[in-house]
Order: sequence, then structure tokens, then C-alpha cells
Amino acid sequence: MLIKIINDSRCPENVQCIWAGEVQFEVAVYENSKITEQTQLTLTPQNQSEIVAWFANRLPKTDKPLKTVWVLPYPKDGTSVNLSDYMIKLGY
Repeated sequence: MLIKIINDSRCPENVQCIWAGEVQFEVAVYENSKITEQTQLTLTPQNQSEIVAWFANRLPKTDKPLKTVWVLPYPKDGTSVNLSDYMIKLGY
């Protein structure tokens, strides 16, 4: 479960940036309706596989491997995002 967004410095869509940026967020892992783990993660283009592995190790096993993790919505130039609009999307 996404607890909060700590920092979102990703390069907005349709903008040229020197640095791709990152999004730092806090998540909680629940088991039997109780938090078993709570941690902060930083998602960058360089550590996508680490973040995917972290989530894959905490999700129920399935026939399809987890391939991607996104934090949405992605920033857009000239608009701000309400913290309540953020979510984590998993791609199989």
C-alpha cells in the first residue's frame, strides 16, 4: 500500500531535462490486515529492476513475473499533482 510520496523530481512529460529524476515514496506491506513492513523506496530509471524485485518478493506468487513498477500519475509541465492522486501500478 502506498503510504505517501516523499519527493517527485521526475522530468515532466514533453520537457527536455538533463536528469531523468526520481520519485521517492513510502510503502507498507500488510499480512492478515497487519503491517509487517514499512519502508521508503526511491525509483529511478537505473534501479527499476531492484524495485521490481523488492515488490516481487512481497507479493503473492503468480505464473506471470512482475516486470515493471510505476508511480502514477507522471508529472506534466505546468500542472501539480495532489498527493491523494498518486498510486503504484504493477506491470506483469
